[in-house]
Amino acid sequence: MDEDAVIKTVSNNGLSLKRFKNYKNFEDNTYFNNNKNVVLAAVNNSGTALEFASDELKNDRDVVLAAVNQDGNAFKHASVSLKGDRDVALAALKKNGTLLTDLKLPIDKELALASFTSPFNYGFTYLPEALKMDRDIIKAALTTNGNLLKDLTEEQRNDRDIVMSAVQQNGNALQYASPELKKDEELIAIAIANKPSINEVENQQWEEEKYGIRGGSRKRTRRSRKSRKVRKNSRRFK
Repeated sequence: MDEDAVIKTVSNNGLSLKRFKNYKNFEDNTYFNNNKNVVLAAVNNSGTALEFASDELKNDRDVVLAAVNQDGNAFKHASVSLKGDRDVALAALKKNGTLLTDLKLPIDKELALASFTSPFNYGFTYLPEALKMDRDIIKAALTTNGNLLKDLTEEQRNDRDIVMSAVQQNGNALQYASPELKKDEELIAIAIANKPSINEVENQQWEEEKYGIRGGSRKRTRRSRKSRKVRKNSRRFK
């Protein structure tokens, strides 16, 4: 089988490497899943094609970095040795923060912060307790999931900067703030602006009915099913 033809195929469908792992290159009599050019072409198309690479290439830093940069989940198929490689770990975490549990090196602040830049950034629960007390990490976690505020300490939920990070991401998080900060008008306004599923009219009614904050010169509307829904939602902050 011709190497160029295989590279063309896996470049279009990386997972097709699985079909070729038991085939040999006519030129050098090596299996295609142990051919670095073939495997690189495959993982550049689909990182998780690393699963079908040879053990030798699963331990090749160039191949594994290419794989995790395409799809963080490829990290699960890397060699144990490369799961302990810092650069590989950082690249993987930036794609998938939940991979913290798969690392073969101690989790530190840099790795933790990298995990919160990924689209799958639910790694806060996997952090060592000492890192969960780090303000930078807490704020980074809250900017991706404001509702994490409910899992923080009483002192942290009474920290205005921390609560601000939470409500900027999700207005609903204000319900987990300290009683004192639930009355903070600026935080309330930010929470309203970032509260999911409430439109502009409902926001205005919510402000006036719950908090007595005037949002401008808009006329009040009659109470309706929508306004009742708003009042129901606002009770979450009590």
